[in-house]
This record gives sequence, structure tokens and C-alpha cells, in this order.
Amino acid sequence: MTKSQNDARTYYMNTNDSCPTIAKYGRNLNLLYLDGRIDRCYHRDDTITQIQKILLRKNKANIMLTGSAGCGKTAIVEGLAAVITERRITFSDTYAKLKRKHSAAVKKWKKENADKAISENSVPCPIFDDPPKPLLCDCVIYDVSLTALVGGAKYRGEFEERIQRMIDECRANPEVILFFDEMHHLCRIGASEGCESAAQMLKPALARKDIRVIGATTTEEKAYVAKDKALARRFSEIEVQSLFGDVAAETEKHILKDYCQFHNVHTDASADAILAQVQRLLPHTVFPDNFINVVDETLAGAVFEGRESINITHFYAVLQQKSGMSNHTEDEE
Repeated sequence: MTKSQNDARTYYMNTNDSCPTIAKYGRNLNLLYLDGRIDRCYHRDDTITQIQKILLRKNKANIMLTGSAGCGKTAIVEGLAAVITERRITFSDTYAKLKRKHSAAVKKWKKENADKAISENSVPCPIFDDPPKPLLCDCVIYDVSLTALVGGAKYRGEFEERIQRMIDECRANPEVILFFDEMHHLCRIGASEGCESAAQMLKPALARKDIRVIGATTTEEKAYVAKDKALARRFSEIEVQSLFGDVAAETEKHILKDYCQFHNVHTDASADAILAQVQRLLPHTVFPDNFINVVDETLAGAVFEGRESINITHFYAVLQQKSGMSNHTEDEE
């Protein structure tokens, strides 16, 4: 690992320390990318660029990704984390240094004025009015689990306390971006026994621009968010389309190669032939999720059986099992 990568890792670990609640209930996607635990995202550059532009906005810097289940919404956010992390590695710790310098200046100002019984709220001070702003390459994305967030909250107010701590940590660390998969659950989670839902608690913070949020939901379940108009208008919607044509053909080849390297299994099977059968036998599924499921399951089966090499018939066998339909491979040959 290079020095710049070590610096980036230290920076992300420090962010975890500064945001204990968010780190407890979420995954640091930047760190996962550095560890090689995030799959590469192919042919989503335009969408990722659009997200970056929205994140830089002064107002409404929140995104809601919508699209069919399996079209790659979560993969796009992971791709954004990869782009940010790669840029982060090529930069010095500019924002971290500025934040430390700002904190030291604030501490010094408070010490000098302690005997005057004044504070940043009562006396205008440029130190407090102009804190350092994080660059996009300094941002850290956390994939927050809504299930973990509400799980184990035994007493009334405990869930609300967790949400409030997350908001406070985001306010103190503006480089943090929260990602909520299945964001429609925000409108329902916690809304029981007279408690406020997560959405109700987040709306004021979103309005004050204390936090930046990326949410993902399916086209059908977007209706739950649309019912809460105050929540919906705080997000800029981006519709994610399934890949098709030449883009899908190139993507499938990259996916097959990546999964073969991961499982350490060789295959001479054509990615085009596999996808054609996937689309024929699993017509109600969406690319690339359907293709990945078949490829991963077939290669995992090869590892289980101790095979170092497989051919197209092994993929067809898995497809036949998953679809429950007869696969006449001899006709295609």
C-alpha cells in the first residue's frame, strides 16, 4: 500500500472516530473500496457525474435514485465512493488540515475570551462564521442500515436519540454523506407507539442543509416517499435505467472476467451467450442483477466441486435449475 493510500485510510479511520454512531450503524464505503471489498461499477459515469454535481449544490443537495429492482442503484453509489476515494488518494489531506487549524483557532478564541463570559453565539466571530468546506474528494459515504438503526431500541426515545446523534455528527463533520438503501422505509421505520418516523426527524436537518443524503428505492415503492411531499421535495430524483445494447454487452464481459478472477475459475464461455439465455429463461429479472446471480452461482458451484475450469454447459445447468424450464442447448449450438 502506497503512502497516499495509507494517508487516505488514516483520514477515513479518523472520520469513523468522529462519527461513532454513524460508523456503528453504517459501512464506510470509502474504506471498503480501499480494502477491495466493493465491486467495480461499469458504464455509469454519466449518472455518477450527475450525482457529484447535485452534491455540490448549495440547496437541495440530496439525491433519490429510483429504478427497477436490480438495475444497479446501490452499485452506482459504490461507484461514487470509488471515484471519490481514487481522487482522495491523489490529494493531500487538505480538508483534514484545514479542519484541525479551524478547531485550534476556535479553541484559542474561546480561551482568550473565557473571562469575558461571551460565546460564538453572542459575539460575531469570523472563525465560527466561515468554517472550512470539504472538497468532494474529501467526502466519506456511509451506507446506513435502517434495520440496524431501529434494532435493539427497547425504550421509547432510544431510536430518536440515535437519529439525533447521527444528525449532530453530520453537522460537525460536513464531509459525511449518508446513503439509505430502500429509503422508502424512512417514512415508516420508527413510526410506532407514538414515536416519530425517521423521515420526520430528518426533514428539518435536510431543510437546514445539516446533512447530505443519497437514497435509493424502486420505482414502485417511490410512492411511499411521494406521499410525504415535504420529504420528496428535499431530494433531486435521478431515474436509473437498466443497461442495454452495446453498453450491456461490454459490461457483461467485465462482470464475467471480475467474477472469474474472484473465484479463480477459468471459463471459455461467451458472456453474450450466457446473457442471451438469462434474458430468455429469466425474462422477469433485470440486468445486471440477473446476469451476476447466474455467473456468481455457477462459479461458486465450480469452486465447491473443485473445478478449475468450466464451460457454457455449466451456466446453462444453473439457468435451467433457476428457471425450471428446459434449455435446448443443442439447438443453439
